[in-house]
Amino acid sequence: MKPLIILIVSCSILLVYAQEKNPDVVVSDSILLQEVMVRADKKLVTLKSDRYVVDATQIRKGKNSLKDVLRDVPGIIVNKDNISIMGKGGMKVMINGRMKQIPDNQISNFLSSYSASEIKNIEVVYYTGAEYDASGNYGILNIILDKPKENFIGGDASNSFTISDEISNETGLNLKYNRKRFTSVLSAGYNHANEYGWQTSEYFYTYVRRD
Repeated sequence: MKPLIILIVSCSILLVYAQEKNPDVVVSDSILLQEVMVRADKKLVTLKSDRYVVDATQIRKGKNSLKDVLRDVPGIIVNKDNISIMGKGGMKVMINGRMKQIPDNQISNFLSSYSASEIKNIEVVYYTGAEYDASGNYGILNIILDKPKENFIGGDASNSFTISDEISNETGLNLKYNRKRFTSVLSAGYNHANEYGWQTSEYFYTYVRRD
């Protein structure tokens, strides 16, 4: 014990001497810093003056169709045969800012024809003006698609089977061809549901666009 006390006293004397000899010497405890990870998460919803924009890339994983993605969009009501904007008496659909003339009873099937993997953003326009020619209590659903790859031909197939208040099965097929400014898309699907009896619906869409 006695040698240890002498050693401690000696160290203390040396420390004081070093501080007096060189005032610039800083003696501090050793600090161990843990690794810090900085992550900037993207906003899921961005609010604008007349609409809100949902980043679909964050919610489309594991979904088959655009209709499935819309189930996770705030303010959108998705039923078996109907898609609507909460608080609005009607809904119009735009694709990449272009208005589509679709009968109300075909909107659900039309939106089901788009694969979830090609949806980039979903804009819900709640306050419509004269520029949209949406008279009455209408809202607008503007679907922004991912830019297609050039010189691309391909597609995807999907099938979903759901059991809740009813049993339903939905199958979809999407084929896409893109070359430079020319895009051609063919979509088809089949839905079979059983609630108080079997109900079936089929849809088939094709369009050609030159950007």
